[in-house]
Amino acid sequence: MKIRAYCVWRMAYCAVLLSACSPSRLLITARVTDAETGGPLSGALVMVRSSEMLAAADSQGITPGIEAGPRDTLLATCPGYLDELAPVNGRADTLRLALYQDLPRAVAGLVRSTSGFGIDSAVVALQGTAQAAATLADGSFFLADFPAGPQLLTITCPGFPAESLPVSARAGETTRVEFSLRDTANEGTLAGLVTGRGTSAPVSDAVLRLPDIGRETRSGPDGSYSFGRVPVGEHIISVQASGFAPDSVRCRVTRGWTVSVDILLEPTR
Repeated sequence: MKIRAYCVWRMAYCAVLLSACSPSRLLITARVTDAETGGPLSGALVMVRSSEMLAAADSQGITPGIEAGPRDTLLATCPGYLDELAPVNGRADTLRLALYQDLPRAVAGLVRSTSGFGIDSAVVALQGTAQAAATLADGSFFLADFPAGPQLLTITCPGFPAESLPVSARAGETTRVEFSLRDTANEGTLAGLVTGRGTSAPVSDAVLRLPDIGRETRSGPDGSYSFGRVPVGEHIISVQASGFAPDSVRCRVTRGWTVSVDILLEPTR
């Protein structure tokens, strides 16, 4: 009799210990929506992966409370959509699950240089995967079977700095994009002095702009200025300085050279 009583006490003691060590259960509500439109997905099923307990979303895409552990994962499914996973992570609030339509997606586009010409044989790669495409002579490319959701494309080509750009392809469509690579092989430098006409005194803090490429700089205490990495071709430098009339100068940038352009400003009376 004593042995039986001891066993019962021991079992109760162990149950208390297990209860104290086990993580508490949570009552989870989920909201299931279309990832691209934001609309609710009525009838979508949400399952707790560890227990396979199921709950169906109502007309607002919201499921009734479903019991899950703080480290459980929810799986949302809906006909015509890709499955989506969401970790509970100890939260007792409403979990949001956005599902993407299970439809083909593709991305087509052009890779051009800042000089405006298409870049041949540039490699456009989908980051984190082996999927990639090489551009044709006109810089065009095509990527089929593009995954759903925000993705990152990297563009590489000898003689150009690599670029990484985010892209999202819409379900059932071919999304068109254009990328511009900085043409370092066709750049030069503009530099010179800003001085006052008649005095040759340096004009400091003058504002110099290259409007066609959206660049701006200021002259130093000695009147000097410099624009690096300017595309080859003709440009107009516009200049403004306190006490002087605004002016502009036309110049031509030569590949790989520093072109000296000194600017004389007319003092205002």
